[in-house]
Amino acid sequence: MSRNNTHIFLRHGKLGLPYADHSEMPFNVFRDLGTGVLNTPINKDFAKQIIATLLKTPGFVDIQMICTSPSTRCVETAKLFALLVGIPEKDIQLVPELSEVIFDLDKIDQNGSVSNALERGDMGTINAAVFDAMLSGKGSEDVVAALGRVNTFLDELAVSHKNTLCITHDFLMRLIELRLRYAHFEATKVSLDDLNSTQRNGYLCGFSTNDSLNTFFYINNKI
Repeated sequence: MSRNNTHIFLRHGKLGLPYADHSEMPFNVFRDLGTGVLNTPINKDFAKQIIATLLKTPGFVDIQMICTSPSTRCVETAKLFALLVGIPEKDIQLVPELSEVIFDLDKIDQNGSVSNALERGDMGTINAAVFDAMLSGKGSEDVVAALGRVNTFLDELAVSHKNTLCITHDFLMRLIELRLRYAHFEATKVSLDDLNSTQRNGYLCGFSTNDSLNTFFYINNKI
């Protein structure tokens, strides 16, 4: 069988909260999103507009299968895509391996640097703190564990032989990006520089690969 299918990974739609993005969120809201305590829906009107544009974008292929993290914000995004591309909701696959990397800002914010950075809207400092936690496993799911589930899913995706849309989360997408960009990738050797080299994924932004998992193209990264 031909190995020429395309697999697209997108971050979920914009959260249905009164903030433009994470940089405007109070510490407790950001914390509860990170731990999974807060499982908010999305702004569906915003998502529909972006999805309609995406489906007309060169390189955005005919979607045959949709896989999604079980979170509300990802499932709602997947349902909107399914509606617009004609895939029955019952055929959307909930994939636990696409769940976000869980992190606890209370445990990461030992010296107040994260809460202070959030007050300044300094996402660079916050991302670095979460990356450190991912590498150490202190206050976060560690990189090796998260990449283990990523690899499990990618192995299944590689033999699906369908153009697939995968709806997931920003921090997990950083790890998927590293896995796809480097041919001889070892989870135990991921560094802070590696994580910092990945692109922050805006809402409904991401990248694509093929069945062989040896191509990598950014999608919608200007939004």
